[in-house]
Amino acid sequence: MLRRASRLLRALPRLGVGNAARVVAYRLLCRSGVYRRLLPAGLSYAGPFFDFPGRPLTSPELPEGERQALIQRAERVLAGWLPFFSAGERATGFPPDWLCNADNGLRAAQLAHWTVLNEFALAAGDVKYLWEPSRFDGLLWLAQAWILSGETRFAEGIERWLSSWVAANPFNLGVNWKCGQETGIRLMHTLLVAEWLARHAGARALPPLQRFVAEHCRRIRPTLLYAVAQDNNHATSEAAALYMGGLWLRSQPSLPTPLADAARAWQRRGRQVLEERVAKLVMPDGSFAQHSVTYHRLLLDALTLAENWRRHFDDQPFSASWYERASLALAWLRAVTDPLSGDAPNLGANDGARLLPLSLTPYRDFRPSLAWAANVLAGATPPSGESATLSTWFADMPAPPAGHLPTTRRLFPFGGYVRLGQAQRWALLRLPRYRFRPSHADGLHLDVWADGVNVLRDGGTFSYRPAAPEAAAYFPGTVAHNTVEFDERDQMPRIGRFLFGEWLDLSALTYDEARPDEVAAEYVDWCGARHRRTVRWQPDRIEVDDEVSGFARSACLRWRLVHANWQDIPGGVSSALARLTVTADVPLDLRQTNGAESRCYGEQSGLSVIEVRTQRATVLRTTIEFH
Repeated sequence: MLRRASRLLRALPRLGVGNAARVVAYRLLCRSGVYRRLLPAGLSYAGPFFDFPGRPLTSPELPEGERQALIQRAERVLAGWLPFFSAGERATGFPPDWLCNADNGLRAAQLAHWTVLNEFALAAGDVKYLWEPSRFDGLLWLAQAWILSGETRFAEGIERWLSSWVAANPFNLGVNWKCGQETGIRLMHTLLVAEWLARHAGARALPPLQRFVAEHCRRIRPTLLYAVAQDNNHATSEAAALYMGGLWLRSQPSLPTPLADAARAWQRRGRQVLEERVAKLVMPDGSFAQHSVTYHRLLLDALTLAENWRRHFDDQPFSASWYERASLALAWLRAVTDPLSGDAPNLGANDGARLLPLSLTPYRDFRPSLAWAANVLAGATPPSGESATLSTWFADMPAPPAGHLPTTRRLFPFGGYVRLGQAQRWALLRLPRYRFRPSHADGLHLDVWADGVNVLRDGGTFSYRPAAPEAAAYFPGTVAHNTVEFDERDQMPRIGRFLFGEWLDLSALTYDEARPDEVAAEYVDWCGARHRRTVRWQPDRIEVDDEVSGFARSACLRWRLVHANWQDIPGGVSSALARLTVTADVPLDLRQTNGAESRCYGEQSGLSVIEVRTQRATVLRTTIEFH
């Protein structure tokens, strides 16, 4: 306990003393009852929420096959089935049972004020399964289907969905009010539905919907200090939602003066925090404070949506630096997205978030978000096909000014990444540079891609509260990454659910822009173990030298392999995709063993892992030859 406290104290300066103070203040405000007085429990209320006309007047121009598929997706919602985390479906009923964990059938405890609930100790299990339906993806799909088909059952479904939710979740009562970001995502989705219905059918939002939006803004505003303290996507999502909610309310006719004044304040505060957070959390190279491709997409979608909303309601532009950082964030995600598959390295934490699940593309296809952001932020014409679907649903928003996309980088020195190779065959090296708190012990992890296939891959996240406790340590740990593990311990000691101590520091980096396909980087960890990795990329092969020293008992190099028929060969393995061999000047224990990966939250599968162990300081040379 003392050692853990000591590590936490050493981490505080890097976490930020101000952030620590905000967390302490937030917890005191919860426990003292101040938040219960500021945000008292409310009562359920009845709809209707919209004044629907007979039929939509317009609808987006989509290929007939896509149109029918979107309608069928909404039919599944009416039949009581929802995808969870953009992956497998689960039975939720219709409307969903908002307080039931659809993964295990357990229900949340009796409604209580959100300040007294511990979301990580619920008897119903992983809170993510309770929150997922309340993100309102299903409401988006019902609205899409009504606009595309005009069938009354989808309009009725929208009303039943909203009426059921407010009946089961009185203001500030229950787990669905616990998280400001979850509240913000639900609000942004509801606002989108309101604008689509108004634009395509002239549907008028009624006072119950205004109340719904106002209650969500009231919930978000007082706890922004906690969101800001996280230095991650919480504050950007919540600020965008608060800004959008305030703008939308101000556009409503005959709004009572107190609510109009509050809406103006919410809009102003949301905008202020969004500007400030983007300036701090998006680094000068476009990297995001949260080292995660899926959270980076969530950030980019929130910024694109906020800009789209600003333009739609003719609000004043954001600052020039805001647009610059937003465009750099777009360039970062574009640089790490595989152009053939649309996928990206399974980097960092992944909770299944997808702010705008409007297209039919897989969850791990990042191209729709890239195309839409390029259109909104830089005026780039979106491509035809699935990647243009997001732009299609916002097609009649005011046109963006023509701009220029930032040049794609190879070295991201602030976030800690190097991209090697060309379009079809490439690699991404994760440098041990953590300016913000790391959620995975992944220093010098190497991802390798060939012809649209993630040949050497990251382990992912799986769950924040898995049934098997060892899974909580496995996926974020060093063992689930393509790097070296010293003495059977993580590169950094864990001191909290989402926090490591003794952060790694990059002690050396060799990279020459004139020779962009070679890089060397190293670190010395908290116990004195040293790892230097040199990567050399060629069109048909990659060579990786891992120099290891300073450990007490052993060093273990791991390569996590894509699902394929990998056959053992002398010094390595081979498949139809590639041949991988490892050599050194000391005896090695090389074996193919079983590991696990999670491509979507809550789901895991097995994969083969090459483990190479040595008990002596040496240089391990790995050669990956593509077939």
